[in-house]
Amino acid sequence: MIPGRLTQADDLVATKWRNDVAVGASPRFRLENEPKPQRGDRIGEYVPSMSPLRGFAEFAPLFRGFAPPATSFSPFGTALLTLLLCLSSSSTPLAFAQGEDLVEEEELIIDDGFEIAASNFDQWIFGSQNSQQGQQRVESQLALQVEAINRTCGLTEAQTEKLQLAGQGDLKRFFNDVAVVRKKFIKVRRNRNAFNQIWQDIQPLQAKINSGLFTDASFFRKVLDRTLSDEQSSKYEETMWERRQFRYNAKQTLVVTMLERGMPLRADQREQFISVLKEETKPPKAFGQYDYHVVLYQLTKIPDEKLKPIFDEPQWKVLKQQADQARGREAWLKQQKILP
Repeated sequence: MIPGRLTQADDLVATKWRNDVAVGASPRFRLENEPKPQRGDRIGEYVPSMSPLRGFAEFAPLFRGFAPPATSFSPFGTALLTLLLCLSSSSTPLAFAQGEDLVEEEELIIDDGFEIAASNFDQWIFGSQNSQQGQQRVESQLALQVEAINRTCGLTEAQTEKLQLAGQGDLKRFFNDVAVVRKKFIKVRRNRNAFNQIWQDIQPLQAKINSGLFTDASFFRKVLDRTLSDEQSSKYEETMWERRQFRYNAKQTLVVTMLERGMPLRADQREQFISVLKEETKPPKAFGQYDYHVVLYQLTKIPDEKLKPIFDEPQWKVLKQQADQARGREAWLKQQKILP
């Protein structure tokens, strides 16, 4: 027999095998180097098998390098035949390495014991493990916001109704975002690797809660700007500036207090430091959990000649170290879109 060629008997066996594959059967061949069957079957005879791949490592060499004649295969049979012929040209054992990896990965997740309680999601987003209570707390922000504007500007009934409708639109958009992320959380809360990625979706929701849902990009603020009269708008802007400045001054004092943990200051140093911060820095676009970093980052933009005379040499060294760390957060803070 010519190497690489099939005999007529082999061709008959191969044809039978192709026909069985075409109808979805599970073929198996015995080769000449296999022990003879006890029941006296002929060598090369087809024997059904419960496993489609059982014994394939034995008969695969029979088809290596052989292109069968064109025939009519079913889609399933064609796909299976292609898969088997591709596997015959590799040194992969009969037990699929890829399949074994998948089983091991599933077992690793189960054995790891990693699981985050579903109630944690509401704690992270709303600050409460009860989703209904968290939602009610967020919804109450709208009523408080409208009431605060009414005390300052004296809203008409029509203006109040427009603001309430716009605020409800912001609430609906936020709760829809929460629902989408909640589905992702439930899906991965038992998968450690996948769970780490869910924070990219959770953090923006936390930032919205902390800074408020009715910021400059909200429906509420856009409707407010178009609804208030010039006189009302002037009163509102003046009041909001005073509130923001008061809140920001408190943040500046907090930053100085935190810095004093590493460089204690005298009373006169503290007053001078806070005074420079008030003159040289501005409130963030939106207040939230990153206020400390916003103040510290703006500290890096103040000229040294305005700051250095306040501190002695050891204090200045500590302050420069903190400033260098804050400077490294610039890209991150810009990504949050909160820098003034």
